Amino acid sequence: MQQLLENPAVQSAALPAFVAAIAWGLVGRTRALAAVPLAGWATVVALAVGFGFEPLSARNKLVIALAASALIALALELLRVQARARVVAALAALAAAASVWIALRVLEQRAGAAAWSLGLGVGAWAAVMVAAVAWVRLPTARALVVAAALGFTTAALGLLGASASIAMMGIALGASCGVALVAGLGSGRLPEGLRFVGLQMAVFAALGGEVASLTGQLPWTALLPLPLIPLAARLAPRRGAGSATDAALTAAACAVPALVAAALAWRAIGVATN
Repeated sequence: MQQLLENPAVQSAALPAFVAAIAWGLVGRTRALAAVPLAGWATVVALAVGFGFEPLSARNKLVIALAASALIALALELLRVQARARVVAALAALAAAASVWIALRVLEQRAGAAAWSLGLGVGAWAAVMVAAVAWVRLPTARALVVAAALGFTTAALGLLGASASIAMMGIALGASCGVALVAGLGSGRLPEGLRFVGLQMAVFAALGGEVASLTGQLPWTALLPLPLIPLAARLAPRRGAGSATDAALTAAACAVPALVAAALAWRAIGVATN
C-alpha cells in the first residue's frame, strides 16, 4: 500500500481526483464549486509537492499564491461579485504583484534594465493570463473545460521544462476540474452564473509557467498561447448549452492553442539540447 501511495501517478492524478469527487459531492452543486479543484490541488501538495516557509522558495511562494487565489475565487463567488472591469483589473494587478514576488530572487541577481525588463515582463504576463480567464464570460461547463485545459497544458509544459512539481500540480488541477465537469454534466446540476471558478487555474498557468521558466528549462515563448485557451472556448461552436457535446466542442477548440504551446516548448527544448 505504501508503494502505491508513493506512485507519482497516484499522487498527482488518482488521489486528487478521488478527493475532488468527495468535494463535488459536498459543494459541487453550489456556488462553492471552486473548492473542488482546491481540494484536489491541496492533496498533491500534501502528498508530493510539500510546503514550507523556510526556505521561501519560488515553489513555496507559488503554493501560497495558489491557495490565496482559490480562497479569493470562493469569496467572490459566494458574494456574487460580477466580473466587471475594476474587479478584473484588481485580480490582474494582484497576479502581477505575485509574479514579481515569485521572481524576486532572480531579479536581485540582475541589475538595471535587465531587472526592470524581467519584472515588467513577468508582471504583464501574469496580468494578461488572469484577465483573459476572468474577462471571458462562459457557462460553467465551458469554464471547467478551460480550467482543465489550463491545468493539463501547464502540467505538460512543466514536464517538458523539467519541473516535476509544476507537472504534478497541473495534473491534479486538471483532473479535479475534469471530475467536476463530468459529475456536473452527469447530474445535470452544474451551478450557473459563476465567474471565477477558473481563477486558480489562471493563476497556476501564469505563475506555474513562470516558475517552470525561471527555475527550469521551459522557454517563455511556450507560454504565449495559453491566454488564447479561454478565447478559443468563447469562440467554439455551441451545441446544447451544458451538454457533453458542447463540452467536447469546447475541449477541441481549447486543444489548438494548448498543442501550439506544447509544440513551441518541444521545439525550443529540442534545439537547445542538440
